Formats: sequence, C-alpha cells, structure tokens
Amino acid sequence: MHILEKKEITQKSSPPSQREISIDIFKGFLMIWVIHLHTVFGAAQSYIPDRICQISLLIDVPVLFFISGYLMKVKPIKIAWKDSLSKIFNFYLKYLLISTLIGCLVCLFFLVNQQTPPDVINAVLSMLKINPQGKFWDRVTVYGGGLWYLRTYFPVIFIAPVLSHFRAFPKRSFDLIFIAIVSLCLLQYFSKNTYWFWGFDAQYISFYLVIYLMGNLYHQIEPSLKIRDLSMLVVGSICLLWACLMFTHAQPIPQVYKFPPSYPYFIFCLIPINLFIGFKRYWKFPTTPLLQQFAWLLEWCGKNIYSIYLIQGLVCSIPFYFVAHLVRILPIPIVYVLLFGFNLSFTLLVTCGYLKLERMAIVMMEAKRPQSLNA
Repeated sequence: MHILEKKEITQKSSPPSQREISIDIFKGFLMIWVIHLHTVFGAAQSYIPDRICQISLLIDVPVLFFISGYLMKVKPIKIAWKDSLSKIFNFYLKYLLISTLIGCLVCLFFLVNQQTPPDVINAVLSMLKINPQGKFWDRVTVYGGGLWYLRTYFPVIFIAPVLSHFRAFPKRSFDLIFIAIVSLCLLQYFSKNTYWFWGFDAQYISFYLVIYLMGNLYHQIEPSLKIRDLSMLVVGSICLLWACLMFTHAQPIPQVYKFPPSYPYFIFCLIPINLFIGFKRYWKFPTTPLLQQFAWLLEWCGKNIYSIYLIQGLVCSIPFYFVAHLVRILPIPIVYVLLFGFNLSFTLLVTCGYLKLERMAIVMMEAKRPQSLNA
C-alpha cells in the first residue's frame, strides 16, 4: 500500500498530461457506473424493468481490462514480473485489510442481533481465496459477488508481461501478439469448467486476457490511427454486433453471456471500448466551474478506483435491508434515485475516511523508520 501511496505523491509534483487526466476521468465514470449497476442488479432488480437492466450492462467492467492493457508499459520480463507481483501484493494486502474490516462489521451485526457468527473458519478461508462464501458473507452479497474481477485481474497481469515481451522484436510484434490472441480465443473455447491459479476459472482468465492484450495492441497502433480508422472501428463493432444477433440467434441480453463470458459478450464489450477510445481522443477539460468540479470528482474516483470498488460492494449490500419498505410506499423511479444516491454518497464518504486513515498509518510508519535506524 505504501508503494502505491508514494507513487501518488510523486505524481503530484509533476502535473499530469491531458491524456492521463482523461483516462482517470473515464475510469471514475466507470466506477460510478458500477455503483449504478449494483444498484440496478442488487436490491433494485426485483422491480426495475429488465430492459433497463440489460441496457445498463452495455457499459461494464471489461473495459477496465482494456484500459489496464493500454497503460501497461513494456519492460524486460524480469522487471515486468517484479512490477506485476508488487502490484498484486499491494492490492491483495488492501483487499485483506478492507475485507477484515467488513468482516468485523458483519460480526458486529450478528452480535447486535444476539446471534453467533456462522462458520467463521470457512468465512476466513474463503476470504483468503478472494471468494467469500457461506452464511457469514451472505450478509454482504454484493461485496462477494463483485470479487470475480479481482480473481481474474491478478492472473491476467501476471501472464500479460510474457506476451508483451514479444514486442522486443518490433518487426514480429504484431504477428506474435495476434497469434497469442487467437490462441487464447481457442483456449477460451476449450477451457470450460477447468481451473487454474487456486480455483480461478481459466475461461474468465483467457477471455479477459484477450481484452487486456487488445488494449496493449491498440496502444501500439494508436499514434498512426486517423479519424477514418476510428470510424471504421466503430462501424465494424456495430456490424459485428448486428451479425451476431442476426446469424447466430444470440439474445440481445448481455447478462446471459457474462457469467461465464463468451463470444457474444465479447462483441458487447466492444461498445464501451469504442466509447473509451473516442473519449480519450477528443475529450477536453471543461471551462465551466461546475463541470470542472464534476471532472475533478471523476478524476479522484479514477485514481482511487480500487478502494472505491471494494467499499462499494459493502455499501451496495445495505439497501437489501430496507428496500422492500421503500417499494411499498414510493414510486419506482424515486426508490432508484434514493438507492443510487445512498450507494454513491455513502461509498465516497466511507472511501474518503478509509484513505485518510491509510495515509495516517503510512505517515506513522515512515516516521518510526528513522528512529529504528538510529537505534
């Protein structure tokens, strides 16, 4: 955690470029959209029309894999693996810390209701595997359900440096990465119900590794792309989606193909990917004070996306305990606005508090180091 914190401090000394700001703002928008999705598919799913739910899924988490691949820097394989392991280690530590805090709150919930926390040993073991399960974690269902992203992201960033190392051979890089993507597509087809990495589903890993490599590949060719090329990408994505729906009899329902991910879902993922490409290329920082404040909020969310993603899983689980009462007395649109407003504001508030405590802990740890060295 302290490594990530130091990185943020050093970045403040040099002003970020327009490109970096646009990426953080888009990631912040995605994080708020995830809260919207967990509002719609969480407590609100029982009374929100299904069509609205499915339209909401057209923008989803997979584009984050594309952005991560886009931001991946090519380094010697040993250094790249060291960086990946450092990132996994820091993220896993933060996950354990937040999960432990959430677990303490769940225990407190049981004790207040004069109940004994059920199956604590299984709850701890499943938490260590990034797959919280059992009656203990059922009290915060959205939190456990959203951790598939973490279980997939860690193996992806561990494997990707090997494939990106092919870029050391410039003349062959495009061909080699293209072959790797095709191979992973085949693996994704034949890897159903097989597991790697301590129970991680190989189908998820291979699917999102393809999207991750696409982001890295796009970063290579981006400087040479013109408006005509970007327009062809958009048109090609629309044509692929139309062909998939017309000739394969696929349903226009992204949720059907998301768990586990399949080829129709890959085509749905092209929609937010094109949205990110267009936004990054043409976005300009607003001049209106109100829009500037909103842009700064999105940028902050983008920079702290990992902490927000974990904490919103806890917050979005809370409406399960009072949504039924709201549905009986209020119209559906008002209920959604209240739930989304609660989930968003409470998530940001809790995240701010957590980050302040984290910074205080880092400062205290760094203050003690010179004393121990002098001793």
